[in-house]
Amino acid sequence: MKYPFLAILMLSLAFAACGDRGGEYNEEDPAVPCRMIIKKDACGKIDIGNNVQWLNTLIYASYYDDTGLYKGRIWVKEYGGTYYIVTDMPLTEGFTGYHVYTCEGTVASITDSEFFSSLSNRYLLWISYCPQPGTNY
Repeated sequence: MKYPFLAILMLSLAFAACGDRGGEYNEEDPAVPCRMIIKKDACGKIDIGNNVQWLNTLIYASYYDDTGLYKGRIWVKEYGGTYYIVTDMPLTEGFTGYHVYTCEGTVASITDSEFFSSLSNRYLLWISYCPQPGTNY
């Protein structure tokens, strides 16, 4: 009598613990792998991190960086109907902030602070370091 009761209790707990997120579930800020190119289709290309040469060169430099100038993240996000590549890597001594590029690799300018505050893991293409749990660094 004791064992069937325990079996039923355990099965009930297992089914109750499994939450159904449904087919429409879309996590806004999903966990992302570090030091791996995250497949993103943008700029008219499939998997731009591997198939856009200047961007792949930047990622390669970031992967093998010993200087700290290439430590950071790269996002790809559409804004005003155009895709932009954004990084928070310093790239030069003393720089803090964001570098913004077009798909062709030319420097672009976006002054809308909401654009930058909306950069989340959802748009992340590359992160050169593995953040400590509970932090962004």
